[in-house]
Amino acid sequence: MQVDEPHRSDAGIAEQVGMTNGALYFHFRDKEDIAAEVVRELYDRWRELAEEAHAAGLQPKETVQALLSEAANNVFNNDVVKAGARLQAKRSLADATLPEPYVEWISTVSALLTKARSAGQLREGVGPEAAAHALVSALFGTQHICDVLNRRADLPRRWAEVSD
Repeated sequence: MQVDEPHRSDAGIAEQVGMTNGALYFHFRDKEDIAAEVVRELYDRWRELAEEAHAAGLQPKETVQALLSEAANNVFNNDVVKAGARLQAKRSLADATLPEPYVEWISTVSALLTKARSAGQLREGVGPEAAAHALVSALFGTQHICDVLNRRADLPRRWAEVSD
């Protein structure tokens, strides 16, 4: 399903998901409602990734690295995540009320970095919240630039450069 194609018509959206327009709009009021649901799915996937990263039993700093790397992989490979990221980046152009961007991401990473600091894994003077903000900004900035320049073809390589 390619839900992240720009300017997809109602009929095109319905066709991609194997529904009629009537069936599609039985579940959603309008395109803005569809967009909001796609962004909610992006955040649901983030929560799943965070749970998976915690369950891996890694040290806090390694959990952050695994979480952000897997998020980058999802932005590259998962059509719903790609679409949600694109919609979130263009939120000022949408009429939809979308979930507040990035706040939960920053909070999750900040909590992990606070644990990393307690475990002696952060350099002296590194603030967990500021570092979390920078890391999340780096992830989404990298994915946005890769999207604009190369339709994300170089995202795995570029994120590896940032995260190493």
